[in-house]
Amino acid sequence: MKFSLMTYTVAPSWPGGCQSLEEMATFAAGLGFAALELSVGNLGDRSVAEFGRLCADSGLAVSSINGGCPLVSFEAEPFQAGIDEGKRMVDMAVELACPVIMPLPGMAPSAEEKPRVAARVAEGLR
Repeated sequence: MKFSLMTYTVAPSWPGGCQSLEEMATFAAGLGFAALELSVGNLGDRSVAEFGRLCADSGLAVSSINGGCPLVSFEAEPFQAGIDEGKRMVDMAVELACPVIMPLPGMAPSAEEKPRVAARVAEGLR
């Protein structure tokens, strides 16, 4: 696949950012990108199907889906919520015929905690 543009990098929160998914798709297609990489938070209240149609109508594939998938907690409830969000990203990828997801699991609170947190994240990704 040729290059893709991550929606996060042109989101409204950035100075000069695109104000809608339509603007992002038009911008990406106009620059010759082959695809958009969806940062889940940029969907807002739009459906996955809408995003897929928007990309298709703009001649763009969906190259990746990324988003927060917190897996660093040692408490059961937040850890399960991270697993559930990861599964939701997989479902989105299937719906969009997207070959890649990039879960962002969070960070260890300290260098000393990295091995323990890394094991926890690996557990969540299994």
